[in-house]
Amino acid sequence: TGHTADDSEFTQGGWSPKNWDKQVHGDVSLEEALGNSWNLAAIHTFAAVEKEIGKDRLQTWLKNLGYTINDKINKNGLNTSWAIGGWDDGVTPLQQAAAYATISNGGTYIEPHAVDKIVINTTGETVNIDKDAQANAKQVMTEATAFLIRKVMTDYVKSGDYSSYTTVGALDDNIGAKTGTTNDDKDKWFCAYNPDYAWATWNGGT
Repeated sequence: TGHTADDSEFTQGGWSPKNWDKQVHGDVSLEEALGNSWNLAAIHTFAAVEKEIGKDRLQTWLKNLGYTINDKINKNGLNTSWAIGGWDDGVTPLQQAAAYATISNGGTYIEPHAVDKIVINTTGETVNIDKDAQANAKQVMTEATAFLIRKVMTDYVKSGDYSSYTTVGALDDNIGAKTGTTNDDKDKWFCAYNPDYAWATWNGGT
């Protein structure tokens, strides 16, 4: 959690992303970068991780968190714009909630499901959907990694400016969360977790 992120100018090909405040902030902590939603720090960190562990390992790590990576993306490889949500097909609220739940679960990914079990009246057979999902749970990151991510994100909730999310932020000290926006100011995301629940919401309009 003491890692320093680089919030400096970044250019790749014809792409020169900016921070929302049109400023650069030099060396910043992960908590500062997350709390202020600084794009450049996220992009430089993503690029550094990709360089350290390689594209294949980074892509596998994202897949293990439940994100769909289609053949088109697999063929073309990772794109640094992923660091700030620039995925070709985007992600769903369900995928976001499942990934956040993995952090809360100590690094264990459980496939999302809305039904506990199905009982077939004619035969009495029971299909244990929840039980099967729990049995197929996968440890996709170490408990230590999940703990450190939780630490950064819960600290963000304690210190962040939530404006319309103050009620959520005030619930307890165990909530990890992140707000988000898109190129359209009407689009707003909020993803969060606590020890019992994980959720992802989108508010927007046309």
